[in-house]
Parts: sequence; C-alpha cells; structure tokens
Amino acid sequence: MELSTFWPTLYPKFEKVPVRIAQEQKAIIDVLGGEKNLAPDVNALQLFDKSGALDPHSPLLDGTRIFLASRQSRKERTLGKDLLDEFGAPPYGWDRNAVRVGVAACVRVGTIKILIGKMPHTNPADQTLQKALRDSREFEKVELMLEDSEVGADLLEETRALLMKLTGKRKIDETPAALHEAMETFGQDKLARAEKVIDWAEPAGLPRPKAFDEGKEALEGVLALTNPLQRVKEIHARAGDLRSGVESIDQIATFREKWGPAFTELKSFVTQLRGVKHLLPPGGTIQEFLGEYEAAQAGARFAEQDIWKGIQAVKAGAALEIQTLLASWRDEARVIVEDALGRLPGDLEQRQLEEGLAKDMAAPIVAFGAVLDTETEPVRVAALPSRAQRLVDELAATLHKEVEKRAPKPPEEAGEPPKPARETRRVRFSDVATVRRVCNEAEWEELQKKLDQRVRTLLREFEVELA
Repeated sequence: MELSTFWPTLYPKFEKVPVRIAQEQKAIIDVLGGEKNLAPDVNALQLFDKSGALDPHSPLLDGTRIFLASRQSRKERTLGKDLLDEFGAPPYGWDRNAVRVGVAACVRVGTIKILIGKMPHTNPADQTLQKALRDSREFEKVELMLEDSEVGADLLEETRALLMKLTGKRKIDETPAALHEAMETFGQDKLARAEKVIDWAEPAGLPRPKAFDEGKEALEGVLALTNPLQRVKEIHARAGDLRSGVESIDQIATFREKWGPAFTELKSFVTQLRGVKHLLPPGGTIQEFLGEYEAAQAGARFAEQDIWKGIQAVKAGAALEIQTLLASWRDEARVIVEDALGRLPGDLEQRQLEEGLAKDMAAPIVAFGAVLDTETEPVRVAALPSRAQRLVDELAATLHKEVEKRAPKPPEEAGEPPKPARETRRVRFSDVATVRRVCNEAEWEELQKKLDQRVRTLLREFEVELA
C-alpha cells in the first residue's frame, strides 16, 4: 500500500490508457481484419469511432502518432522496441500488448507502414506482417513509419480559422508552412505563460483546471512536430483541447498577475480559520466563506471572475466575524484570570497562608494577562481561555502544596510503611449532565444531586478536583 502511493508520481499518464490486453494475438488479428465485435478490453482502447474510422482523440493513437512524427522529423529510425520502451516506462506505464494492438489499428487504416528487412508491408492480410505484429520479439525488430499524405483544402481552411481565432491575427496564409510558423510563435508564448503559472501555482496551492493541463499537453504535442504537414494535422486533431486549454492558460495567467498576492493572503486566512473551525458558530459568515472557498478549490475555479468576486465579498464578512470571536475569547480568558487573582487573597487567608505568598503565586497569571491582547492568530487566541484555566489549576495545585508543606505530619506507627497519596480524579459538569444551562431552581437542585452523588462516589477511593 505504501509503494502504491508512488504510482501517480511515477506514471502520471497511466490513467490515459489503463487497459491490459489479455489475448493480444487474437486482438491484433481482429483489428487487422476489421472485426466489428471486438473484445471488451480492445474496445476500452477507444481506437475507432462510431463510423469505424480511427478516433483521433484516442490517447494511445495520439501518443503513438506524436512519438513517431517527432522521431521522423529528427531523421531517427523507430523500431518496435523503441515504441514499447517509450510507452511501457514512466511517465506512461501502458500495457505493451495494448501498444501493439494500437499499431495494428494504424496499419489497418494505412497511417503506419511496417518495414521488415527494409521492405515495406502495408497489407493487413499479409501473413508476414501479421506474424511481426503478433510475435512480441519480432515486433521489437521491425521499423515503424508514419505514412505521408497531403493535407486537404478543408482541413487547411479549418486549421487556419482556428489559428486566426487563437492568435487574433487574420493575415495567415493558407499554407502548411505559414500555419506551422504561426503556431510556433503562438505556442511557445502560451507554453511560457503556462510554465510561469505552474511555477507559482504549485507552491501557492492554486488548483489548475483540467482544461489547463490538457491544453498545455496539446501545445507541447503540436510543437514537438517539426514537419509542417504533420503539425497542421495535429493542430486540427487537437482543436478542442487547444481552444479550451489556451483560454484556461490565459485566464489563470491573468489571475496570477492581478490577484496572485491576494490569493496567497486568502489561503493563509483560510488556514487560520480551519484551525478553529470546530469552535465556530454554525451558520455564520465564516462557515459560508469556507464553504465557498472549498467549492472553488474542488472545482479549480478561483480564476473565474464571478467566483473570485463572490469569495472576496464573503471574506470581508468572515474577517469581521473572526475579530468578534477573537475579542470574545480574549475577554473570556481575561475574566478567568481576574477572577482567580481576586480570589487569591481570600484563598490564602482561608488556608492560613501568609499574604506575602500572593505575589509569587500570582506571577504566571499576571504575566499571562499582560500579553492577552498581543495574541492575534486565531488558533492561539482560541486557546487563551483553556490556557488561563490551566494557569488557575496550577495556582490551585501550588496552594495545595503549600498547605501540605505546613501541615503537621502524623506519627508513623512502628513497622507500618507510610500510606501512599491517593490519586486525584477531576469532575466536570459534563460528567453528570449533557445540558449545562440551568433555567430554574428545580433544574439546579437536580444537577446538584447528580454532582453530589458523583463526588461522594469518587471520594471513597480518590481525592476530587472540581473543574
């Protein structure tokens, strides 16, 4: 279980193709033969759309295409082993059998050709080709190549329209070279913006929308292709991710530039409030503020203008409410301290202790009371009443020790060891009653009976300290 926590870090792209092919040889033959009723695990690869054509949005086919195109643009040969090693290792971790099935689908529709001994094989019914794809060791030796094809006029026009909308430029020629160049400048600029956002967002704790990461990945995939024809096809295939992704990148980059410090301050404020959330009154402005913050965090929607304005508006009310609560906690601690100091002279007199002991005994409580107003962090301020009560308890313990120190010791009988001191048990109102608000004398008398019975029972074996 502990090792499994490292899986998302080692294989962040695994979830795109989390499929294992059980009978890969049959799957390869079925895909090459155009079988309609494919096995469920093969269907899970999303290789084909409803019309039977290759699905350009299939993560397996998309990754394979980009990998081969990138290597071909660098004049590098790609063997089957190179492909399997790429997608079987981090950050992918995809099933090697699934990768071979994906190649078979591309061979079926003619987007990939297989070179065996430098001889091209493109016919899906070719027995030699089938054997090379079915045998994993044979597959590692074959060479894979993307088939070059012309770009249709419709695809060029649609890609040009997309780039004009993304870049805001209307003077882009309707040629692969011009579209390639326009995407290069635009894509590099957007990736640089995205990297700045990531460098800030991760330490700041700003969640990124899914569209942001998909858009960045689409830009990287497009820019990895240096062949103009291949890049134009990739832009067209990833049009949806590019549109939403670029919009998300610009939105969050603008948010960082305008509201970055304000978001950092907001997150710090939320952290402070969460520390005292269990003490907050239900239905208050702070609870409303935390609810809106958590909803925006879960949906990664902080950069949306309406969401951000709403959070900022509720934050102002939450800040006023927490200041009121801080003042009440300080006042509660101050009352506890002042009451204890006011009782101390009488407690000393009642126990026949010197009045001069008061200064030293009261010193910790006096020092605590002097710094009450200097505490500002909600967590520390909320703890002030309990800290004050603890100091009062320590004062009571000091008084008890002074009394014991002055008490005459009883003579020890011969042969009998001294009796050990009895343990102490603390009794609170909550030990005898859930509801502690008393509205009339009858309720008080009932509470007295329960408290008296509890104390008397404990006194048989222990000393009792009332809290």
